[in-house]
Amino acid sequence: ATKTAAIFGRNGALNIMGSGTVSGSNELGAVFGVYTGRVYIYGGNYSATTGIPVYLNKETYARVYLFTGATLTGGSTGTVYVQNGRFEMYGGTVTGGEAENGGNIKIDAGRLYLDGGTVTGGKATNGGNVYVSGATAFRIAGTTVTKGTATANGGNIYIAGATGGSYTMTKGTVSSGNAKNGGGLYLTAAQLSLSGGTFTGNKATDGGSIYLASKGVLEMTGGTVTKGSSTDTGGNI
Repeated sequence: ATKTAAIFGRNGALNIMGSGTVSGSNELGAVFGVYTGRVYIYGGNYSATTGIPVYLNKETYARVYLFTGATLTGGSTGTVYVQNGRFEMYGGTVTGGEAENGGNIKIDAGRLYLDGGTVTGGKATNGGNVYVSGATAFRIAGTTVTKGTATANGGNIYIAGATGGSYTMTKGTVSSGNAKNGGGLYLTAAQLSLSGGTFTGNKATDGGSIYLASKGVLEMTGGTVTKGSSTDTGGNI
């Protein structure tokens, strides 16, 4: 894929303030293509006519930070793709993406921190809103992940962990997801520590709220799992 993007970063830092709209077209990084350096997004609306709006390259120093007032809108290949590096969400909205894995956010390696804002309306085969595969760290500490749809696993979130990875939820909400397995969360080959937050209103054929697949471990010391429903087994878990 070409490296051309509406905003392309290789070093340094970029702060984006206020409002405005940017739309781009490119397979990877239609709006933001970040290879090294940091991008701070404090406002505005960003979308792709084709391709993925936000792309973080394999470099471990690629970082994007999203704050209240900013909206990322995806298309037929997703919204945010993290090959490595770090995507941190403290506010704003990630919405409208569709992909095979991770309709709104897909992370192959690196860190994904969801500490505020809303991830909503993603569609995928696995991980309607969020798909985590091989990430060293994944945290939900305030974000609402909602209304994701997966035709297979993880209506809202799909996690397949990396050896030694850290996966936690301390607060936030996972709601109104729909999938064949795990309307809210599908967990395999990883351990999720749930100490706070809420799973509610998720639906699936099996595991309405949470589906624990091979080597999936849920350590629950707090939080709420409620109002899940299934047409076969495990209304909540």
